[in-house]
Amino acid sequence: HDTHNIPLQRSHVLLLIAVAALIALVLGYLLAPWLERFFTPPRLAAQVPIEQPGLKTVAPKPAARAPLSATTLDQMRKLAEDGDPSAQFSMGTHYAIGDGVKLDSAEAARWFTKAADQGHVLAQDLMGAYYEVGRGVPKDLRKAYFWSLLGSAGNSQTSKHRVVTLAASLAQADVEAARKDAEEWTHQHSTAAKSVAPATP
Repeated sequence: HDTHNIPLQRSHVLLLIAVAALIALVLGYLLAPWLERFFTPPRLAAQVPIEQPGLKTVAPKPAARAPLSATTLDQMRKLAEDGDPSAQFSMGTHYAIGDGVKLDSAEAARWFTKAADQGHVLAQDLMGAYYEVGRGVPKDLRKAYFWSLLGSAGNSQTSKHRVVTLAASLAQADVEAARKDAEEWTHQHSTAAKSVAPATP
C-alpha cells in the first residue's frame, strides 16, 4: 500500500528543536545553583562588565546556605516559599523536568519567575527562553527580550545571543520599551539591594 509522508512545517521543526534545547538547558542548570556556591567568588556578579547600555548587574539577594541542607522536596519547597532564590530555581527545575513532581511547565515558569525577579541570572535566562517559545507562559517576544536583557547584564552567554536574535524579530518600539522596563527593573532592584545586609559566610 502507499506510504504517505506527512510534511512538517519549518516552524514546527524549529519549535521542536527549541523545546529540545530548552530541556537540555534546564538539565544543565539543575546543579548550577549549588556549583555556583563553590566555584564563584563572592560578589562576582557586581564585577561583571555590562554590555547592555543603561543596565547594571543586580546581584541576587543574599541567600542563606539553607538549600544545601534541604534533603527532601518538601524542605526545598518550604525554602522556596520563604523566598530563597536558589530554592525557587530548584523548584522550577523539578517541575520543568518532572523530577519528583508531575511535569508542569506553568508551575516551572512560576518558580523561575520568582527566582528571576530576585536577580537569579540562570532563571532570568530561562524565562527569556520560556517566553520566546511560549513554554509555560504565553509566547511574548517582548517579555523574552526583557528577561534576556537582564540575563545578558548578568553575563549569561545564551541571553546575550538571544538578545541579538530577538532584536531582529521585534519592532523598534518594542525593543525600546523592553529596554526601558529592564532599566527600571534594574534601578528598583539596585535600590532594594542597598537595604539588604551582605550575607555572612
